[in-house]
Amino acid sequence: MSPVDRKRKPGRPRHPIGRGALLVLARQAFSAHGYRGVSMADVAEAAGLRKASLFHHFASKDALYGEVLAGAMADLGGPLARALETGGDCLARLDHLSDRATDTLAAHPDAARLLWRELMDSGEGLGEAGRAAIAQALDGLAAFLQEGMLEGTIPTQDPHQLALSLASLHFGFFAMPAAVGDLLEVEPGEPRAIAARKAAVRAHTRRICAV
Repeated sequence: MSPVDRKRKPGRPRHPIGRGALLVLARQAFSAHGYRGVSMADVAEAAGLRKASLFHHFASKDALYGEVLAGAMADLGGPLARALETGGDCLARLDHLSDRATDTLAAHPDAARLLWRELMDSGEGLGEAGRAAIAQALDGLAAFLQEGMLEGTIPTQDPHQLALSLASLHFGFFAMPAAVGDLLEVEPGEPRAIAARKAAVRAHTRRICAV
């Protein structure tokens, strides 16, 4: 046995993997198979660890899933919140928000699929704070849309219904990559696919808002 092996504590992997890398692997697994479809053993195997080593980092599957969801919300929520704060007239801000949403979702497709799947299942994994954060984000979008209605750029309508429609429009493309690939005969993550989607969604956003 080498000196390195002699110093290695029992149960510790020969080539340790960092916590951040474990969260990336877990996000990929949960986004593809959902909470119920992934076990701690699955994540450990993907990381080349024994399950006991994974529990060294995360006390339970719920704890791991909670951290994965929090990371996904941070990756998506921050850029979109900043996009809502951009200055300019309503139409320019609407275009900027649409483009920024597409860019952000394209940069984090696993996060987009994970949150979409979680909200479809029940949203229980998000917890009260997570659900409140999503509701707050939708309220912020609705408030922005209502500003456009008050200034006459967007026809008067239910701003919350409109916010939900826009959220679904932007998330859907990244939440169902297999269907998108089959329909468009292109990998959804390819730059040309993202560019085409950005242009299409910007136009659809204007039409949905009736501007």
